[in-house]
Amino acid sequence: MKKVIVITGASSGLGKDFALDLLKKGHTVYGLARRVEKMDDIVQVGGKAVAMDITDEGQIQNAVDQIMNEAGKIDVLINNAGYAIY
Repeated sequence: MKKVIVITGASSGLGKDFALDLLKKGHTVYGLARRVEKMDDIVQVGGKAVAMDITDEGQIQNAVDQIMNEAGKIDVLINNAGYAIY
């Protein structure tokens, strides 16, 4: 069954790998990251790239609102975004 999957930190590493693999399996994938320009390969195979900084509550709400307006639901969240305190 096709799922709506949201992946934070999708611009590189595991997040990007998850997104590309899940798109190949036919799911609807929203990749969220600060650097949307690094998700062109995700968009080219049918995914959606959404600009979002995990530290900005307003951007988080806007991203969720966009997904809900477009897809109507979120079935799976892969919370992969990194956050560090130095």
